[in-house]
Amino acid sequence: MYENFTDEQLKGIPALYAQDGLGEEKTKVYLKVSLRDYIWLITEYNPEEDLFFGFACLGDVEMAELGYISKIELEGIVNEYPVEVEKVDITLKEAKEKWIN
Repeated sequence: MYENFTDEQLKGIPALYAQDGLGEEKTKVYLKVSLRDYIWLITEYNPEEDLFFGFACLGDVEMAELGYISKIELEGIVNEYPVEVEKVDITLKEAKEKWIN
């Protein structure tokens, strides 16, 4: 069972709004969290609020979107199910092309 996000995984993720307005070609993804066809691509993080920002596709590409993701809620999923958490260094555009069908 997974034990929450590690300091190493969270290290280097920029603050909320740090990549605002950069576009998909320049916005970097720092964490990929996946469970079957559910994928969260984490681009920013606010440790004071335990809040991620990124792109979420929860099984339906048409409904996938950018938005805020509660770290605590995501850790609840990570601790309950066989979730893969991977530190990545890829643009949002590349990540969507690679992992979002």
